[in-house]
Amino acid sequence: MAVRPESVEDWCQIMPNLLEEEGWKTTLAQEGAALMHSSCPWGGYLIKFELKGLTVHNAPADSSKVIVRPEVRALLQGTCPIPGITVQSLDVVAPGEAVVQASTSWSIMRLCSVLFGDIVGQVMDYLCDDAPMAWHQKVGRNYPDQGDSSCSFWMEDSDDKPHECLILVRPETEKEKFSAFVIVRVHENHFARWASEHFRSVLSSARSTAESYLNRPGIAELREMD
Repeated sequence: MAVRPESVEDWCQIMPNLLEEEGWKTTLAQEGAALMHSSCPWGGYLIKFELKGLTVHNAPADSSKVIVRPEVRALLQGTCPIPGITVQSLDVVAPGEAVVQASTSWSIMRLCSVLFGDIVGQVMDYLCDDAPMAWHQKVGRNYPDQGDSSCSFWMEDSDDKPHECLILVRPETEKEKFSAFVIVRVHENHFARWASEHFRSVLSSARSTAESYLNRPGIAELREMD
């Protein structure tokens, strides 16, 4: 069994079709968005959100800086917070890499916890209450393609059922338009038939959350600092 990934390079090397359609089962595809799932090489299952045509206002000339490094985010946490996320502490490991203890109240997380069951495990237990959880975060740039911006996440204090996540943002040909891929590992396949009618709402919520996150107040200033 493959070892869990701790960088975008690890993710792509372990699963070469990570950002492709081949090898994935498409649960729902609509204009500009798709929800897919696949078995995971290091155990469990992967859920992938693919969101296209996202608008990033005042996008940086260097698109690999769309996702800001955690230590730079921390500099202006008080004046430029991420709406819906409360950061308790941040310990820098290396440039672009930190252990962040935080909690979130994002509605997309609660919706996923209902629809996908153990997309939860410890992940949604953490995301749906006020208790902070430590996540290791590592930002990647210009991989696998030039201009790509990414952040890998994995749980620090989770020996029982660890979870991993990757967010990757890629520029499109049109100015200020980007595609985003969000891939999460879970331990069980919970694509229940009763939930299928709600997948459209999940994709819509994922899209609005992504655009809000990429255009949040103060993000342009943070990208300049980064």
